[in-house]
Amino acid sequence: MSRYEKVDLAYEFLNSRERQSEAFTIEQLADATGWKADTCKTYPSKRWHQYVEKDGEQYTSSGICFLSKDEFRAVHSQKLQQTADLSAKGLLLHKAKEFALLAVSIYNNPYTEFKT
Repeated sequence: MSRYEKVDLAYEFLNSRERQSEAFTIEQLADATGWKADTCKTYPSKRWHQYVEKDGEQYTSSGICFLSKDEFRAVHSQKLQQTADLSAKGLLLHKAKEFALLAVSIYNNPYTEFKT
């Protein structure tokens, strides 16, 4: 058994649910992966918080289809790794975040007189 077998099953499950625009429950995720339900409850809030949202008892995934299996393994890993989205969309999003932070830092600078 590969150490990533259940992680890969989770990737396939989340990816298929996202492509079909279907919500899922923790029990369905547990059945698809072989993890216990308690284990599955921790991942959406800790490791997958960028990609899985909770709506009542249902969960939805978004953005998983843009990740490769190796990138999802890195997101899931206990070692917090920086995963860079090298797609055109990811690079533009990164630039937009950097410019927004730069604008806020310039605006909040007490020595800047002209703040337009």
